[in-house]
Amino acid sequence: MSNNKAYPFFSIVMPTYNRASLIVDSIKTALAQDYPHFEIIVVDDGSTDNTEEVVLAFNNPKIKYHKKINEERAAARNRGTQLASGDYVTFFDSDDYLYPYHLSEAIKLIEKHNSPEMIYLAYNVKDINHKVIKEQKIAKGTNFNKDLINGNYLSCNGVFLRRDVALQHPFNETRALSASEDYDLWLRLAARYTIYYSNTITNTILNHDERSVLVIKKEPLIARINLLIQT
Repeated sequence: MSNNKAYPFFSIVMPTYNRASLIVDSIKTALAQDYPHFEIIVVDDGSTDNTEEVVLAFNNPKIKYHKKINEERAAARNRGTQLASGDYVTFFDSDDYLYPYHLSEAIKLIEKHNSPEMIYLAYNVKDINHKVIKEQKIAKGTNFNKDLINGNYLSCNGVFLRRDVALQHPFNETRALSASEDYDLWLRLAARYTIYYSNTITNTILNHDERSVLVIKKEPLIARINLLIQT
């Protein structure tokens, strides 16, 4: 079905903020996909570095660049979804990497389950020397939807949402929820739809010193978790 489409089947939404030094390699891995029908939507969330120059230097028709005022990643992802033209939207952090078969593995799962609302692909974590330090797979027999209540073990990079679902269920843009806005959305989706998954590792998280989840302070984290519980 989808393999014959001339227009983008996938929209890779990439929110970014002051990642000019990292985003080049991330975009290169996205462009290297062995499945050709995709677009990359870079949503620059008010960067003050040379991110715009770096992205536009690719001069690639697959890349759409959109700059907006800084409102945090949830708003950036939602804006990317609004700009997307693909049947499925996936969210890719601008400091991570996709393996060349990321989209082709997604196609297999989508076709196997007759265009479901949501699918998920596994990931690994690498250090700055690109050594694998962790593999995050779903344990066999896991009740995926139910077990999400125990914690967020999903990577945004591995989530694919049918575009109509992504538009109907946007990320919560409450700024104080930032960095848990993804978990909030996964829980809302898990309450409504079956999440189909594959343990094929198709993407990697780069564990570098500037990663936002590693530098957050204790007090904001506690406040964020309390807010997540309330929502």
